[in-house]
Parts: sequence; C-alpha cells; structure tokens
Amino acid sequence: MRAKAVTALLILAIAGCSNDDTLSIPPPDGRPQGSLLVLETRACNWLLPPDENNCDPVGLVRIGLDGELLEDLTPEAHEGPAPTPAIAMRQFALSPDRDAIAWTWNEQVWVMNLDGDAPYNLVPKLLAENMGETATDPTWAPDGSELLYRWWGANAGQTWYRVALDSGAMTEVSMPVDCMAMAWAPDGTHVACEVVKPEEEVGKFELADLFLVDLETLEATELTDPDDAISNHSPDWSPDGRWLAFSRESHVAEVAVDVDGIWVLEVETGQGKLVAPGPFSLPSWSPDGGHLAAFDDEQSKLVIMGRDGSGLTTLDHDPRQFVAPRWLPGD
Repeated sequence: MRAKAVTALLILAIAGCSNDDTLSIPPPDGRPQGSLLVLETRACNWLLPPDENNCDPVGLVRIGLDGELLEDLTPEAHEGPAPTPAIAMRQFALSPDRDAIAWTWNEQVWVMNLDGDAPYNLVPKLLAENMGETATDPTWAPDGSELLYRWWGANAGQTWYRVALDSGAMTEVSMPVDCMAMAWAPDGTHVACEVVKPEEEVGKFELADLFLVDLETLEATELTDPDDAISNHSPDWSPDGRWLAFSRESHVAEVAVDVDGIWVLEVETGQGKLVAPGPFSLPSWSPDGGHLAAFDDEQSKLVIMGRDGSGLTTLDHDPRQFVAPRWLPGD
C-alpha cells in the first residue's frame, strides 16, 4: 500500500486567482540561442483515431528558433522481429545533458541518443502480452543515470519505478500521490508533478493540481489549491532549480482571464507570476534558463519568450506541424 504523506505547507500565492505582481523575475541576459527538439505532426494525426492513410507519420525533428526544419531525428526503419519504435507518443523526456531522449512506445520505455545511435528498449513489458499494461511519464535523474516512470497493469493500481540506464535494474517507488507529467529537480531531491483532482471533470476539462514529492521521505507538498476551478499542468524546472514553469487554465470564463497561460514560480518562496497570458501550454526552459518555449493551443504554433514573458514570438511554421518543444543548446 502506498503511503499518503501529504503536507500543505506551501500552497502558493497562485493557488487562488491572484497574480503576484511583486515577484521579480529577471529578464534574460541576451537573445535566445539554440534550437528546439519537437514532435513533427500533421492535422490528420490529431483526428480520433488518426487516419494513417491520409497523413505523414509522427516524427522527431530539430528546428531553428525561426521555425525552420533543421534535422530529422526520427528512428529509421530496420529489419528484424521487432518493429521500428515510433516517436508517436504522448510525451517524451529530454536528458539533462540534452543529448538523448526517453519515451514510451508499445507500453514500454525506450531510450535514444540524438547523435544517430539506434533506439533501444530499456524496460520491456512486465506482464504477459494479453494482460494489458501502460508505461508513461518518464523523467530523467539530474545525473542522467536513471529514469523514473509511471506504470499500471491489468487488475493493478499505479506503480512508479526507478530504472538504471546501465543495468536496467528497477526499484519501486511508493509515490504518496498519483503523479503524472513528472519533472525531476536539478538537485535530485524532489519531483514536481501534476495530480488529477479525484472525480472532478467538467466535460472534457480535467482538473489537476501541482505537487512536490520529496524522494527521500516520500512526502508530498501541495503547490496549488485543491478546491479551486483551475487546472495546472506540465511543470518544468529551470536549470538552476530556482524556478518552476507550468501552464494553468480554467473552464470558468471570469477565472480564465486572470489565470490562463504560462506561470513561473519561485520554489523557495512559493510566489508565482503569470508571465504569458493566453492559451499556452507545455513550457520548456532554455539551457541557460533565460527563455521559455511553449505551445499556443489557439494558433497551434510554437512560441518562445523570455522567462519574464518578454519578447514573446510566434514561430513561423504550419499549424500543428511542430508540437511539444524541448530546448536544445546552440552549436
């Protein structure tokens, strides 16, 4: 049985509908540098179900900060009993040194270097083929030595595992809350994650809160108000561990105008600030911590901005062609 050690010592200033204008987020030191690792898709991939006969497959590519396609990193087809792993996943995790990814495909955890090495299956299925299982939400340890991911199977509750990259050895983690969209802190001590509010859904709008989980004590600290009508998603740590960026949205119109967008939170103080109002999601920090990339859900395009929201720029690419940005360093 999982422990339920949950504390509420750090419910943020953002927990209600207020924006802390007193929080000082320094502007970036210079212009954004580097490139973006993104999923390449087409509108047909967003159909339910996707029409495989009328669209290109989902791939993994590197693009410039102007939206130009620079490099195709999609795994090539290969012969053998195992099919080529597709990068058509709900989420993927970029390694701390930004030269490899982990993702889930066919209910298994895969890893691939970005220098062209072949992908490999780090964690195979744990159950017999006909029993059904799901593996998802991988996140890297800050030293790149292991992954933490979420798993559930037939007639079994959710389980979290740490898996070593060098040996594949697995250790069960008794998470105190049902963590998804996990992000491992740069100092290795905590995981930030989103937790769906139990039995709270408005239409297709699922409400979620943010938590911090101490990986030593396995105590969870609430970061957002469990009683509000706000959904919080996709936390991402700044490289120095000082800030968390994440997205917020509300189905209540009078609330949404004040909370929808990308927020930046100072972890030590619990102060949060709305830096990019609007229909933005999936924030990702630049390697120097000065900028953020995100997805504009309304235009279906990627955007980049300073960590304080300054200089917000929409990239010039076809709608929904590039999604889920992860920031790569410059050459």
